Amino acid sequence: MYKFSHLKFYCKCLQRETFNGILKKRKLTWCKRRYLHHTSSVMSYQQPRVESSEVLFDDLMFKYSESKDVGKFPDILVESELVKDDDKITNKKQTNEGESGVGGEWEYHHNYIEACISSGFLVEAVKALSQNSIANSHGTDLQLCEFVLSKLVEATNISNKKVLMTKILTSMEEMEIQVSNLCRLYQVAIIQQTSRSKAAQTEIHKIFTNLQSSGTDMNKLFVTSSSPALVQHVNRAWKSFNRDDPRPPLATADKRQQDGGGPEFDGEVRRGFEEQLAAETRCSLEIENVMRPMKKGKRRKADDLHRKWNFSLLCHFRQRRFELTERWRRDERRLRVVPFLHILPDDRYVEIMMNTMKSLPLAGAITSHVCMQMGDAVYRSWVVNQADRALLTSQYARFVRAQAERPHERARELWCGDETTTSSTLLPWNHKWQFRVGVALLELMVAQLTIGDDTTIGEVPTAYFRHTPAVFNSYKPWGKRVYSMTIPHPNYVRLSCDVTNNFTFNSDLLPMMSPAKPWVSATSGGFLIYPTQFVRKFNAVRGDDVTRVCDALNVVSSVAWNVNKPVLDIQLEMFRNGGNSALGIPPPKSSAPVPAMVRLSNKMEDSLRLKLEERRQQTDLKKVESEMYSLYCNALFKFSIANYCRDRTFWLPHSLDFRGRVYPIPPHFNYMGGDENRVLFKFRDSKELGEEGLKWLKIHLVNLTDMKKGESNETRLQFADEMIDEIMDSADWPLEGRRWWMKCDEPWQTLAACMELTHALRSRDPTKYRSALAIYQDGSCNGLQHYAAMGRDVIGAQQVNLSPADKPQDIYSGVAANVESFRKEDAARGHEIAQILDGMVTRKVVKQTVMTTVYGVTRFGGGQQIHRQLLDMDHFPPEHARQAANYLVLLVFRGLDVMFTGASEIKKWLQEIAETITKGGETVDWITPLGLHVVQPYYKTSTQRVDSNISRMTMSKYDVRRPNVMKQRNAFPPNFVHSLDAAHMMMTALECEKQGITFSAVHDCYWTHASDVDAMNAICRQQFVQLHSQAILEDLVDHLTKRLLHDNNKLSPVHSQKLRQLFHKIPQRGTFDLNQVNHSTYFFC
Repeated sequence: MYKFSHLKFYCKCLQRETFNGILKKRKLTWCKRRYLHHTSSVMSYQQPRVESSEVLFDDLMFKYSESKDVGKFPDILVESELVKDDDKITNKKQTNEGESGVGGEWEYHHNYIEACISSGFLVEAVKALSQNSIANSHGTDLQLCEFVLSKLVEATNISNKKVLMTKILTSMEEMEIQVSNLCRLYQVAIIQQTSRSKAAQTEIHKIFTNLQSSGTDMNKLFVTSSSPALVQHVNRAWKSFNRDDPRPPLATADKRQQDGGGPEFDGEVRRGFEEQLAAETRCSLEIENVMRPMKKGKRRKADDLHRKWNFSLLCHFRQRRFELTERWRRDERRLRVVPFLHILPDDRYVEIMMNTMKSLPLAGAITSHVCMQMGDAVYRSWVVNQADRALLTSQYARFVRAQAERPHERARELWCGDETTTSSTLLPWNHKWQFRVGVALLELMVAQLTIGDDTTIGEVPTAYFRHTPAVFNSYKPWGKRVYSMTIPHPNYVRLSCDVTNNFTFNSDLLPMMSPAKPWVSATSGGFLIYPTQFVRKFNAVRGDDVTRVCDALNVVSSVAWNVNKPVLDIQLEMFRNGGNSALGIPPPKSSAPVPAMVRLSNKMEDSLRLKLEERRQQTDLKKVESEMYSLYCNALFKFSIANYCRDRTFWLPHSLDFRGRVYPIPPHFNYMGGDENRVLFKFRDSKELGEEGLKWLKIHLVNLTDMKKGESNETRLQFADEMIDEIMDSADWPLEGRRWWMKCDEPWQTLAACMELTHALRSRDPTKYRSALAIYQDGSCNGLQHYAAMGRDVIGAQQVNLSPADKPQDIYSGVAANVESFRKEDAARGHEIAQILDGMVTRKVVKQTVMTTVYGVTRFGGGQQIHRQLLDMDHFPPEHARQAANYLVLLVFRGLDVMFTGASEIKKWLQEIAETITKGGETVDWITPLGLHVVQPYYKTSTQRVDSNISRMTMSKYDVRRPNVMKQRNAFPPNFVHSLDAAHMMMTALECEKQGITFSAVHDCYWTHASDVDAMNAICRQQFVQLHSQAILEDLVDHLTKRLLHDNNKLSPVHSQKLRQLFHKIPQRGTFDLNQVNHSTYFFC
């Protein structure tokens, strides 16, 4: 069918090392044209290709040049034609990442089989299961086989069930997967369905006999099944096997008594659960925009356009899917994306495409990101559709009732104690599947979405634009790269903006209206049915014991919140009236400063210089506008969601990053942001202040002002009493009064504290006032606290308040004093920059750099931080800011090394360990004190070109076999310390829950009620001592030794020897007594 002479000639040339590069490129183009000509001549309209011929050619050339055998060319072509459609995302020069692990070939085939099952292609699923040798290193393999068998039992339109069942059992034997008792029951049900012969009955009796002889609890097996067909046929077979058994037929889980809950699950809790479940079922929720009123005159035009698009997309989606399905059925090794286009209702695919179209910005979005976004939306909708809502409702009701009856028991234990709990077999989709599904949908959008002549604007005749594409693909430079962009028609964007009065958010972007589902494992928890990642952006390592981590996540996720409505109203008023940058309320980008006019000169040199200055100003202006617009949009989302929640109780489910640090899942509205974000959150449950609570409310207010940073708590209390008039004036007249609160370091939280204290003081008995304001205690440069504790550094411990003291020690002031002494010495020697910095070295200038040094900030990054602080100073000459920042950052690092010798030694030791391990080809990992396995995800990236019918895209991917040495080395110390502060927070959370204390946290900033601050402080200190009483560095050495040196020496002899030497040089500890932390009042303050 094809002519191969030109291609053979080219492949021969590839094997010649002396082949000229330019001629090689020209020959490639010529051969490619010949190939495309022949392939296009045999392609028919009835069988359109999803893969472009150009991709087939490039893959063919690579395979053939690797084979070194011209005679094999036709066979390679046939193989490419049959298989290449399934390999659209394949690196041409490197094998795919993690082929035997999560994210590799095993997960890839697992996803395909699940999609076949969900879309009703059971025969194809069984064939795929028998053809692909899936590694048996994961327990989910057995669950997948059980899943296939269960669907086979329930299917009514398959005649050869027994043959397919035999294939599955044979595949399990070939993959060395032990056949479970549940699989045997599925086998019984299928035999009972398909045959009533004597041989079949004998086989069934043999299976039951083997199950009984193995001591299997038949009743337990039946009850855990939720398949009516399974229980019906197995019960019938059981009666035939054991006629004398008086037991009645067993029922499925669906027929058991459904507990509707009790009074604990009625009223507000039930309404919140039903509202949350409905939102997650829809996968999205519309939130009213707090700023833009809708232009009703254009609403009809937009509705008509969307109605036309919906109908067009639905018709062409069905037609295209039918064509692809017919081709796929003829050869299942091609177009394997087809099952993924059957797993949802057709209108759901159309809805995903329409939502994507509506969300495209005017400048467009990177095409690969758009494809991944739509593929991810299909995956999440599929997971939601698989959920058993009736079973979940019953289980949730029992959980709520159990919590009311046993409030001191762990949420995980209460949820796991329910016998209806089932584990899901669904795996996250491989990124290749998400991308392919997204490409298929995007191709349809580009081909079918058009704008008629009624929406065009301009002087060009409208007949020319009668079928103008509503979305198209182009290329756009972005930095040093050129990206494929998906760009909507500008007129549609304007029309959409005019008629849109609501924001559509995915369910995981919003707070929950009911308590979060408890985390019981790394794969179950968070939202009710919407897929939730336990570890953000990375899959959790399977097999880890994360019990205590789940319990800690459940503690912070169970806190009920309300919106601080008085403060929200003030912020909204300020936001709608142009914002206030000084108070963290971003103004619109229209208020960006206009650059000064540049006057041109007659001299050529001056003109060039002035033109360059004008260009620089324009670039800076664009950057400022972009930043302002980003901040404005983020604030708009936050205020819209906060306004939606203003009269509701809500919860924030939490997850982890790879180091174990805890974050709320909803990104736009949570308390992880700055002062203007945190102030919007109040506890739903209030508690009486009491004497101590009233005292801590006053201290908290003074702490927020930052006016008595180095003073004792008694002095702060006295200052609060002195400023009571200003406090009440701020509470009564926040915008019309003297506005004392605006002068404070944390103005918005100061305002909230002023209001709370004023209400308490004006009540009949301030100690009886029930307060819901969150009072927090913050660690004193918590990273250095952990370093000082690990090294038992006496001087460092004093600087970060591990040692008892009458007043809190301020590490930032101490470093600033050291830097100032160094500067004076240099100024005395005539250093120009040191002389310019006279009187400019303050605590604020060095604070951010000191804070982030322990977390791995580089000299360049620290210089950038100091540069920004110097530019904010009124009297510092800006032309010297860059030089001064580069000078000061060296002095800051020098001052820290003098004050924290132990921390410097530990940091250097950790870096050397990481460098040795990664140069040996392995990644750095460790086990946290709570049992979480941390793996640093820093690898070298490679790019791969992906061609489709709409665009050519370049995607980056990680190669897990090639760790990035520099990133692994520099990130290990800060990541290790981050995992320790996360463990400390989790230990504190678990103990607070045990003692009935409401607890929340922002990393090393712990929140609770004012009346519980003393108890939380005591727990915080005790858990810190308990954490660092463990041999943390020795445990790290033991783990790395076992993994890298003892089990199967993974490193080369040179790196193994160096690593052993480092393991024998654990930094020596100082003489600091860790028990002193228990008596340090200002450890957290």
